[in-house]
Amino acid sequence: MNFQYETERLNIRILSSDFAGKTLEFHKNNRSTFEKYDGGKPENFYTLPYQKSLLQCEYQMMLQQKAIRFWLFEKGNPDHIIGTMSIQRISRGIFQSCVIGYKMDAAYRDMGYMTEALHFLISFIFTELKLHRIEAYVNPDNNASIHLLKNWSLPRRALPMEVPGFRAYGRTTYGLPLFLVQRAKPNTSSFPGLLSSFSHS
Repeated sequence: MNFQYETERLNIRILSSDFAGKTLEFHKNNRSTFEKYDGGKPENFYTLPYQKSLLQCEYQMMLQQKAIRFWLFEKGNPDHIIGTMSIQRISRGIFQSCVIGYKMDAAYRDMGYMTEALHFLISFIFTELKLHRIEAYVNPDNNASIHLLKNWSLPRRALPMEVPGFRAYGRTTYGLPLFLVQRAKPNTSSFPGLLSSFSHS
């Protein structure tokens, strides 16, 4: 596994705690939008020490392959984070599954960036991590996220209400089993060349 990848328009990177100031700026700029769907964060979440500790924790989780967080940058603009996506709850053994999450800066939505990023992420999960199933938990009011997942043909099912952390939101889950990977292609008619192969860098 590498610490930096490229797609057609994006640099996708794993960050160290040296970038805590950049991640703090990203979260502060999008606080009202993110908290609408994520629920409230502790106030110290929006501080430099918290972000530094969080990045350190995520780095250790990545080394153990328990969870992986990527940060998105436009090519040519390496100092400004425009989004993030994560692979969480990586389960081996008989399950070989994970849960994905993602966030995009409000100023960069509706430009196809997250579709492009998810194309990389799903390929990474199946080819590099060799997992068999991907799930995404979505607030039913988050129409943009639901539309994004539908572009990947992820089938929807009701989320059991006893799942910790999701009861208050009434979320649903979308799953992508291994046998759908060849069929789960997004609608890219508005983004020519979107599915160009990603490369390591």
